[in-house]
Amino acid sequence: MTKAKLKVPKPAGKTKDKCLKAIIAKGKKTHFITFDDIFNCFQEPERHISEIDDIFAYCLKKKIEIIENLDEEKQQLKQSSKDILKEIEESQHLKKKS
Repeated sequence: MTKAKLKVPKPAGKTKDKCLKAIIAKGKKTHFITFDDIFNCFQEPERHISEIDDIFAYCLKKKIEIIENLDEEKQQLKQSSKDILKEIEESQHLKKKS
């Protein structure tokens, strides 16, 4: 299964700052970004922990959600919808019996 991204991979020669600005701009528009979007802006993310923490704090402040990956989020929403529909059907069935 491939991960859905905001399609902002860091092209050769693109600076980290431009990459981060691009994903933040898209995050403001869509209200989410993925961890991969952030990590793709750094050649060695483990060497930039402080900067990445700052990005997380900024996203929290701006209400930009950081998600594992889009496919997982969609799957969770589908399951939640199914669960809600099942509860509604069961509730309606119980009302008919009463």
